[in-house]
Amino acid sequence: MSEHDYISEMNAYYEAIAELHDIYMNFVSNKEMEKLLGALIRLIEKDVEGKNVLEIACGTGNWTTVLAKRARYVTAVDASESMLKIARKKLSDIENVTLFRSDVYRLPNMAYDYDCAFSSDFWSHIPRGLVGGFLENLHSKLSGGATVIFIDMLPQPDPPNVTSRYDDCGNYVQRRILPDGRVFDVVKNFPEESELRELLTDTAVDIRYYRHLYLLRWVLKYRIAA
Repeated sequence: MSEHDYISEMNAYYEAIAELHDIYMNFVSNKEMEKLLGALIRLIEKDVEGKNVLEIACGTGNWTTVLAKRARYVTAVDASESMLKIARKKLSDIENVTLFRSDVYRLPNMAYDYDCAFSSDFWSHIPRGLVGGFLENLHSKLSGGATVIFIDMLPQPDPPNVTSRYDDCGNYVQRRILPDGRVFDVVKNFPEESELRELLTDTAVDIRYYRHLYLLRWVLKYRIAA
């Protein structure tokens, strides 16, 4: 399977699990999410405060609500219409958010001058060979000196009933089986801090990396070089 084929496979996977996603992520309510992920929220909230934020791969809108409480405006993008349908219900009473469907690897021209980009639990799904192109496209939609924030998972054991392998490109690929028996190959990479910094050497300044061991998350923050 090519790296572009992985993207199609993962888009189909997330379209299929939209109704199960919040169950898998133990999401109960935004209030409970803010309580559980408080340490991560405190780490990034000053960076999004008062900003026009572009959120990549917003899923069912859990982080979108967190961002909207602090940002001036949030444009949240996802490739799955089923995910966005759930997000629209959650965010129906929030006025400073726009959600739309888009290929996040080929973002269209945007209506706002974004001075911040945010994404949670998406970097791990980017095939290694496509990271550079993804970042180039994302950065092109942001203003000079904009802040970029990624949050993702630290290495951890595979979930039950998941088998995994490394492909020829070095991607860690999990084979996931849905309750209805459908099978999907999902890229789930766990980059090291050194790898992230090397990727950003020529395009970013003020690179900061954090690990939160209790929540099993890493956080990457940087500014686009002017």
